[in-house]
Amino acid sequence: MAGLQVRDLDLSRHELTIRRTVIEVGGRVSVQDATKTNRSRTLPLPPELPLSSKLEDYVRGSGRIGAAPLFSATEGGVIRPNNWRRRVWKRAMAAAGIDEPPTPHSGRRTTASLLSAGGVPPSTVQAILGHSTLQQTGEYIDVARDEMEHGLAKLGQLYGGS
Repeated sequence: MAGLQVRDLDLSRHELTIRRTVIEVGGRVSVQDATKTNRSRTLPLPPELPLSSKLEDYVRGSGRIGAAPLFSATEGGVIRPNNWRRRVWKRAMAAAGIDEPPTPHSGRRTTASLLSAGGVPPSTVQAILGHSTLQQTGEYIDVARDEMEHGLAKLGQLYGGS
């Protein structure tokens, strides 16, 4: 998120390209023109996804262009990854009255689990999350008890049960 620039969002094609990352070493922030896997990836942003219209409205209303950070720090510029959780996330969770807040990374787990529950093939979930292996993706997917019961009932039917 911190490495995204306005030019990474193509509103006409409804897609977002992830091609850089932000690191902080010794208090110094650096934007690297590579991801941690050294591979960029492009995610479609279908108009049906509520995030798409909100993101489009945000970009059009912000006046940001080109290499400007898509999401900037409060004082402007690149978000400092080491401070963001303490300064933004924890405050937002406290303001929302959430006593045991999820981590920012929890959204990836929720996304993987919802996609899986929706019948999206594991390889597609893998591509969306940008994982290099299905094993890594599998570690992000939580399966609800009712889904397991449903799966096992189908297995019973395959074995000739009722």
